[in-house]
Amino acid sequence: MPYSYGFFKNEIADYMSQYMQSNSIIKILDVGPGCGTYGLLLNNKNIFIDAVEIFEPNINRFGLRSIYKNIYLSDIRDFDISNYEFIIMGDVLEHLSVDDAQKIIKNINDLNIKCMIAIPYKAPQGSFEGNDAEIHLQDDLTKEIMDDQYPSLKLVFGNDYYGYYVNFDNENYISNSNIVVNDRKIQFITCVSDEKIYYICKLLLKNLDLPLGYTVEYTNVNNVSSIAFAHNLAISSSDAKYRVYLNENVFITNKNFISDVIDFFINNPKIGMIGGIGCKKLPQSGVWQEAEEKFGKIYKNQNEKIIDLSDIIGDYEQVEVVDGSIMMTQYDVQWREDLFNGLYFYDVSQCLEFKKWGYSVAILKNLESWYICNKVIDTNGYEEYRLRFIQEYFRSEGK
Repeated sequence: MPYSYGFFKNEIADYMSQYMQSNSIIKILDVGPGCGTYGLLLNNKNIFIDAVEIFEPNINRFGLRSIYKNIYLSDIRDFDISNYEFIIMGDVLEHLSVDDAQKIIKNINDLNIKCMIAIPYKAPQGSFEGNDAEIHLQDDLTKEIMDDQYPSLKLVFGNDYYGYYVNFDNENYISNSNIVVNDRKIQFITCVSDEKIYYICKLLLKNLDLPLGYTVEYTNVNNVSSIAFAHNLAISSSDAKYRVYLNENVFITNKNFISDVIDFFINNPKIGMIGGIGCKKLPQSGVWQEAEEKFGKIYKNQNEKIIDLSDIIGDYEQVEVVDGSIMMTQYDVQWREDLFNGLYFYDVSQCLEFKKWGYSVAILKNLESWYICNKVIDTNGYEEYRLRFIQEYFRSEGK
């Protein structure tokens, strides 16, 4: 797929950029850029690179010409890399046969080119959206197989699902992974498709009372095709402990919203995420609106409710999932952009990912003081992502 796991993206961007800058490397090639992940990450560090893409529709779909200095339509097996000093191959190796992959890595090493190679472990995949190049020819990769078949590469970041490998030593690397999260900062993250609506949304956000000693960031990502990817990108751009993911058409009117959220999280460290509406237990369909027990309220304006679910007794109700219209977190868990690379089920998926990490999800009673305006929703692709969700979370858990 043109998307990737979000694991360690900020760390590997730091790792590569520090090496490139300390060694005055400027000729850099991103192989198989997909949606432009590494181009965007390095652009944020004022490093601008070329890319070679095998699937022409991706170039226009993801606006790659605006991300990369030069974009070439070619197969890496036929592409001349001799003019480059650094090669990035993120989620590419698994698409090649072992023989082709070993030849490419040998060529890189023989030319004394530095490289970073990122791969998913044990990840079967077929053709995707008419692109046969998306088929994984090495779908059984593990750390042990990588060590055996590609001995010139060494693992620098990874977990049980994903690994980042390089063919060089970076002794001067200063890890940012131990930087203390700023527990005095809150970040508002919005995917924007309508600037006029977002203007109102942001105007109200800036009108909220900010507790003494706290700072706030407003991060908007425009015209995204993958909300999960945009959210991961936003996370990597800020050290804020508290994050609010909200739709552009959500208008917050409670002046004490920020202090209410932060105070709740401080007093409830086991709750990782809170929302405005959601359900107690997700039904087999994967659609939270079809659940028996639903909680929360949404207002069209300050007096007119458009969704009025069960009342919350007490300060909050612990639930399984909340709706993506507004989601607040005090811990970071990577959004599953590898599966939900569109506009649907990214939110329900994230709730279950939080559960996997041992965090609870809740709906606050006092969130009744925010409201949402009407907006036409495009349902293209909804059923596809619903089936993906069921396959990933229900069948794997035997539900």
